[in-house]
Amino acid sequence: MKKLIPIILITLLWLSCNKDETKDDAEPTPLTNKELLIGKWDTEYTILDSNKNGLFEQHEETRPDPNSDDQLILHFLSNGNGATTTKFNDIDTGEPKEITDSFKWSMAGDMQFKITQERVGSNGPYTYTATNDIVSLSNTNLTIEGDYVEILNTDTTTYRQRFVMKKIP
Repeated sequence: MKKLIPIILITLLWLSCNKDETKDDAEPTPLTNKELLIGKWDTEYTILDSNKNGLFEQHEETRPDPNSDDQLILHFLSNGNGATTTKFNDIDTGEPKEITDSFKWSMAGDMQFKITQERVGSNGPYTYTATNDIVSLSNTNLTIEGDYVEILNTDTTTYRQRFVMKKIP
């Protein structure tokens, strides 16, 4: 019996140290869409459903000119603040310009987010709100869709628009 006790203790010790999965080996918890959205996103191209047929067609794509500095960046912060930065060359002077506007954002379900922005129009200040659908989202790629409203004089036209973006490291 005295010889059996050390063998049992050694076996128990060996079994307790020989686990298949430790905490370090466990799969990391997947990020939520909100966590994936946080960061800076650069627009690769946009598509405006200009003929309003409900399809995003290749001839409706707008890609930045590779020879220009044009850029649209969305920056989502974890505290619900954000900013759009538009970079472009001035039409009159050709000089590079940059405009940054802040916004508030929140998730509106798992596959949508809402942006609220204070703006000033011809009739004074107003609050702009848009809800955007997340078409696809990963650590490096984001595709969103939302309504684009064009107001000319008294006519208002709504188009569907898609943004295809890459995360800026």
